[in-house]
Amino acid sequence: MSTLKVNTITNAAGTGAPAVSFGIIGPVTTKTGNYTATAADETILVDCTSGAVTITMPSASTAGKRITVVKTDASANKVTVQRAASDTLAGATSFKIGLQYDSADMVSNGGTLWHILKYPVISAHYRLESTVASDTSTPINYGAKIYDSADIVTTGVGTWVCTAALAGFYDVGLNGHTSSASTMRLYKNGSLYAAMNTTSGGTYSGTYVGVELAIGDTFNIRTSVSVNVVDDPSAGYPNRITISRRN
Repeated sequence: MSTLKVNTITNAAGTGAPAVSFGIIGPVTTKTGNYTATAADETILVDCTSGAVTITMPSASTAGKRITVVKTDASANKVTVQRAASDTLAGATSFKIGLQYDSADMVSNGGTLWHILKYPVISAHYRLESTVASDTSTPINYGAKIYDSADIVTTGVGTWVCTAALAGFYDVGLNGHTSSASTMRLYKNGSLYAAMNTTSGGTYSGTYVGVELAIGDTFNIRTSVSVNVVDDPSAGYPNRITISRRN
């Protein structure tokens, strides 16, 4: 039987530890409050039971540095991962992790960019609080939050909007009822992007559309004519919207 003995593994310059871990499990740190990560960190377990926690990344100037941030608790509080100085996180200045055991895995490019190798789940589900009016200029206000893992939705009568926290392809699903026939339309950055379906007698169900969003892009849902959008679960018309970024 042959034996391989390794005395020292260094970086290319021979001056320190390699940036790549070769699958070796590195330091694991647990945090319950705001924390600024260092070049020595590799896995940061975050417990948000007592409140929201912000993890500030170290500089991306060391090429190949890898850091994983994990949310370990089941509370509704979220982990915010934010950049250092003028770095970006796949183009973003920050993003949130909202689900228990969800994580983000990032690697630095040696400049000012952290690539995201494993994205956190970005998903939201909202419903109507009551019957609302909509038309070509008035977004439907899905004002009751069921869940929103990354706080991507801002509710409000006439101002409802979803804003992309991270770039990607987002699936949008609708289910519900209007007072009369209408076409449900998705508006991206204020312009008509897609007609999702035309309601027959006001009922629509299982309607989906995909939309590619850059960081900061927005969308909302409007109707093609002036109608009331009705929330009537007892009659089989629960009016809801689901949003999910494809990972």
